[in-house]
Amino acid sequence: MKKVGMLTVGQAPRTDVIPDLDSIRKLGFTFIECGVLDKFSYDEVLEKFSPEAGNKVLITRMGDGRQVTICWEKIYYLIQECITYLESENCEAIVFLSTGDFPEFEHTIPIIEPGDLLRSITSELVANGPIGVIVADQGQIEHIKQKWSSKNIKTVLVVASPYTGVGLEKAAQALLKAKVKLIFLDGIGYTLKMKQKVREITGLPVLSPRTMIARILEEME
Repeated sequence: MKKVGMLTVGQAPRTDVIPDLDSIRKLGFTFIECGVLDKFSYDEVLEKFSPEAGNKVLITRMGDGRQVTICWEKIYYLIQECITYLESENCEAIVFLSTGDFPEFEHTIPIIEPGDLLRSITSELVANGPIGVIVADQGQIEHIKQKWSSKNIKTVLVVASPYTGVGLEKAAQALLKAKVKLIFLDGIGYTLKMKQKVREITGLPVLSPRTMIARILEEME
């Protein structure tokens, strides 16, 4: 497998993510990127895709680096369009650059949805927890808490934006005080520098979706 589609719920190219996956390039992978918000301006995204009360929330990034909050139910058809496009580009697999959970899509090649997969791996690394989980926005807390509770692991959830950098040190300190056993960065937006910063503050193992995705793709090579 040499050509991999990278599907972001924000805008492509994800210049903040792909450099952290450079280790894969040594194996000769080619990444084809597609973003569900590529066709829209910032103002159009706010108008068309902002969540309403009760909606599931996704936090993502525009091409200029601005953070946006969108409703995943409203972008379903755009995700399917991206999948169809990436298949037409002869990709051999597609990776969702998101730890959100999604419904089924029509596809003819493997799709890697990191969310539940990485949570399952992380939950197996500790007996009873607690696991520290850093999420991007307060509006995600309840939904993500439910996803972790299905793994029968105690968690402590805190908020820090991966796109503005606000709150990361405070979040790390809160998890250290809560005596968690390891920390999971529950969002693709968290950089390897952020992972290292959290590790330095807490002295704990910190798991990053970016590096975990890289390892999975290496195994599929």
